[in-house]
Amino acid sequence: MRIVDVRERTVSIASAISNAYIDFSRMNVSVMARSPRFRYHVAMERSKDWLAQAERDLEHARSDLELQYYEWACFSAQQAAGKALKGVFQARGAVAWGHSVADLLRELAPADPSVTELTERALELDKAYILARYPDAHPAGFPGGRYTKSEAERLVSHAEALIEFCARFLS
Repeated sequence: MRIVDVRERTVSIASAISNAYIDFSRMNVSVMARSPRFRYHVAMERSKDWLAQAERDLEHARSDLELQYYEWACFSAQQAAGKALKGVFQARGAVAWGHSVADLLRELAPADPSVTELTERALELDKAYILARYPDAHPAGFPGGRYTKSEAERLVSHAEALIEFCARFLS
């Protein structure tokens, strides 16, 4: 997503709604960004939360790898990389839509030329988004029978590289 305009304004979004995790009574937002595809987006700055969840998803991928759930290790690696990249967008005042790691990375390319070396990794991670989960995404068989240990190790490694890149950006 290319941001074409950013306007800062703090507005209250307080609400009497509450649940076990979030107290909405004191919430506000302070960034509004506009891109060519979308109108203004209101976003609370949560980049560290995105990165923290990305790191947990990566741990989940490593656990699945150890337990030989290779398809889930691949999917969790893809999710981890995507969430880390969404954290970078958050830090830049933008809301990233979609689940393609490669597309998110391409949007960052003008801001940081070093992302081009990660593109191949991102493209490979994207292949696990659907294929790792749905039997009808393959001509026959089920995802658990189509992923190997070496493939899962490689995708976990790709996610580690992308998360490391994002963590540097967010530090």
